[in-house]
Amino acid sequence: MIVLCRCDEEQVAELESIVKDLRDQLREQEENAESVIAKWQESCNALEERNSELISALESSERSEAGANEEAMMVKLEETEKSLAEARESLGAEADAELEWQRKSMVLFATAT
Repeated sequence: MIVLCRCDEEQVAELESIVKDLRDQLREQEENAESVIAKWQESCNALEERNSELISALESSERSEAGANEEAMMVKLEETEKSLAEARESLGAEADAELEWQRKSMVLFATAT
């Protein structure tokens, strides 16, 4: 039987409290990361949908009289494709951050238990 002095008991209680606080922080960070990723995915999906609409409108425009309308559609399409590329890049960065966070969480939980 191991006998702990009051000092050891206090340290154990303090460490347990710290571990609990860290776990709570990690859960909150995970929820925040998931929320951000979900928003980026929604944004990416919306941009992909808008891109499809613009492509369809452009193709339709090409079959009919184009002129200045076609040029404006091309500009909008290019802007949308640029926004889509930026959203994908940002989403990739967020996914990388979440993977890193998950790795750190696993290490922390492994060392805390």
